[in-house]
Amino acid sequence: MKRVYLLLHLALPAAMAATAWAPTAGAIPLLNGLGGDAGYGLTRLDNNDDGSSTSIAITAAMGTRGANFFGTFYTSMFVNNNGNITFRGAVSSFTPTPFPISSQPMIAPWWGDVDTRPPSAPPLPPTNYGVYYDVRPGQVTVTWHNVGFFSQSYTRLNDFQLILFDRSTQRVAGDFDVEFRYNRCEWMAGTASGSDATGQCTPSTTGCTPAQAGFDAGDQRNFDTLPGSRTTAILNLCTTTNAGTAGLWRFQIRGGGISECGNNTTEMGEECDDGNVRPGDGCSASCRTELAQGASCTTSDQCRTGFCVDGVCCGSACAGQCEVCNATGSVGTCTAVSGAPRNGRPACAGGESVCAGTCDGTLRERCGYPGMSTACGAASCMNGSATAQAGCNGLGACIPGSVTLCAPFVCGETACRTSCASDTDCTTGNYCNAMMRCVPKLPPGGACTGANQCASGNCVDGVCCNTACNGQCEACNLDGSAGTCTAAVGAPRGARTACAGAGTACGGRCDGTQRTACVFPDNTVSCRSASCSEGAATTAATCDGMGACPAPSTSPCAPYACGEAGCLTRCSTNDDCAAGNICENGMCTGRRPNGGMCQGASECESGHCVDGVCCNTACNGQCEACDTAGMLGTCNAVTGRPHGARTACQGEGACGAVCDGSNRMACAFPGASTACRSATCEGGVATAGANCDGMGACPAAMTTDCMGYACGDTSCRTACSDTAQCAMGYVCEAGRCVLPSMDAGVVDAGPADSGPADSGASTDLGPNDAGARDAGKVGIDSGNGQRLALQGDGCACRVAGAGAAGRTQTARYLGLLGVAAAVAGLRRRRR
Repeated sequence: MKRVYLLLHLALPAAMAATAWAPTAGAIPLLNGLGGDAGYGLTRLDNNDDGSSTSIAITAAMGTRGANFFGTFYTSMFVNNNGNITFRGAVSSFTPTPFPISSQPMIAPWWGDVDTRPPSAPPLPPTNYGVYYDVRPGQVTVTWHNVGFFSQSYTRLNDFQLILFDRSTQRVAGDFDVEFRYNRCEWMAGTASGSDATGQCTPSTTGCTPAQAGFDAGDQRNFDTLPGSRTTAILNLCTTTNAGTAGLWRFQIRGGGISECGNNTTEMGEECDDGNVRPGDGCSASCRTELAQGASCTTSDQCRTGFCVDGVCCGSACAGQCEVCNATGSVGTCTAVSGAPRNGRPACAGGESVCAGTCDGTLRERCGYPGMSTACGAASCMNGSATAQAGCNGLGACIPGSVTLCAPFVCGETACRTSCASDTDCTTGNYCNAMMRCVPKLPPGGACTGANQCASGNCVDGVCCNTACNGQCEACNLDGSAGTCTAAVGAPRGARTACAGAGTACGGRCDGTQRTACVFPDNTVSCRSASCSEGAATTAATCDGMGACPAPSTSPCAPYACGEAGCLTRCSTNDDCAAGNICENGMCTGRRPNGGMCQGASECESGHCVDGVCCNTACNGQCEACDTAGMLGTCNAVTGRPHGARTACQGEGACGAVCDGSNRMACAFPGASTACRSATCEGGVATAGANCDGMGACPAAMTTDCMGYACGDTSCRTACSDTAQCAMGYVCEAGRCVLPSMDAGVVDAGPADSGPADSGASTDLGPNDAGARDAGKVGIDSGNGQRLALQGDGCACRVAGAGAAGRTQTARYLGLLGVAAAVAGLRRRRR
């Protein structure tokens, strides 16, 4: 049967006259709840332009014989990205060819240039620009969800759906219904089909071909197109309908042909056609004779309500998985049920699993299912990938947990590590940094603190290095070559061993050529001059070629002292000799021991030259000496006079001080027990003996007048046996020295007495004297030839005992003189 634009004769709403884009408000929603990320099925075409699926079996949905489409049964289909399905092969054409076309059966809700490649910016939700399909018992659903047009344009979107319902169980094998659902109609064609940048065909866009919708048998005869196909009115499919709801278009495929209910013509597969698609007037919306609600039925076409459900005419479609229309007490009324779905409705998914669904007596459309909060699989991590805990998807299935690549971390027990404690917590090529983060290993030249941080495995001189670079004279951080091991010049770099002798004349250095070791000066280089200090001479030296100056070779100078660069070999003073030596005759010799002859302290080992010999001590006490015979060199206390130049003792004579052999520091004076004057008697005066006063002096002499007695050996006599033992003028009488008695009748009137003491002088004192006087002498003649002379008359005569001790005796003599004068007067008066 040839059907050329069969539907164009239908009365169209005024909106169909529009040639520009029409709003989609009120458009029918697409069927959802089919699983997958958008709810339109688990399977989705890869994002593409002009692509198709592989062959998809549909027997699970349409019965074992498949779908009868214009007399041919098809058991598989192809979903084409450009808004259609085909049955013999994939179709990539993006500009619609007018139906009919040869040898390619097609059902096309919107055959246009669909492009599902993601936009560059701004991105749409990932569930957009997708083509999904779902095959399940009794139903095939293909959805083009918010798709754009070529080339990758999403300025306007189309959202439409194709649904095939199996009707073979209600009538004959191969029968099925078709629904086109349009939720969003915004673009007409792709730019490759002549549209502008917004997907519109306008008067300014020449050669633009809008999309096409309808059916093609592929036999070049039978086809059917929807109003507006290949015109700008194609956008009105969202606002028009042949089933009473804007955006919904329904078709019945019976016996392979397309029946159009409501055209007032009973066609193949129709029981009635009253010229409309309103149910409830005896002829159903599917052109079936209607039965009353609750009556038994086999097809929906039989029911006035338009729904034959569970064997009875039902007040609603009652197609929910968890509702029935034949429940006891409410036959004909759709009622929610509890437990398992009934009357052949699909069992709740999940079987006996924790995610299995069940009818809860409230939710009608589908079973109630545990959601993601219900775990159905434990989290795990292995081989560098972590699988999150599996959860129920709310549709009866256990959705495996999302898989996350752990890199740069490794797996923990059940999840990827998110921090590290060591490099073993990081994948190959990464290391654990100070922030406990796994980061990529560094290339050569990157700053590092450890070899684990470097891709080369070598951290040298603070940078990642291309080699181990451990030669003493190479480095990896030289200017201009950081990261590349390079021969160094000068001192070894970093922590490498310093060149031996660094900083000395023999010290090594890197020469920029030799990498493994330093280069050293040879034995032509002087490293030490000859010198002499502290009594030892050091010879000159040259480098040993290994960075060192040979150990100093020293020799002692003793007994000589150091010269400018070596030991002296002759001396002129003791300063030219080593300590402990002295210079004698130009030769240094050792200092003398105690007792040796010396002239100065420097000549002595003891440092003391005392009394002309080397002494064991300073020995400077007044009464000590170091030259004592038999003890030379040892300081000893001495007796007698101080030795040498020491201060002489004070005092003289018997009381003078002397060294006593005990007190070393000073002389000792004789005490009172030492006699310093012997007792004597002379001239009638006795002098007493005396002892020292302990201060170096002898007391003044003490004398005594003998009082008429003569002197004994050391003192005055105190008795006499004859006059000779008496003092002059005294006589010994009865053992006592007394003055002699006076001569009473004799007066010496003649010439002077001839006695030796008289010397011719007269002693006449009276007037009878012839006038001659004694020549300056006054005397008393004792008659025995002796006389007493009086001192104080200017003569040279002396009274015996006169002096300091004779003053008393002089007085006595004066008294005697007076007596004598008196006697003489008496004698003169007698004459």
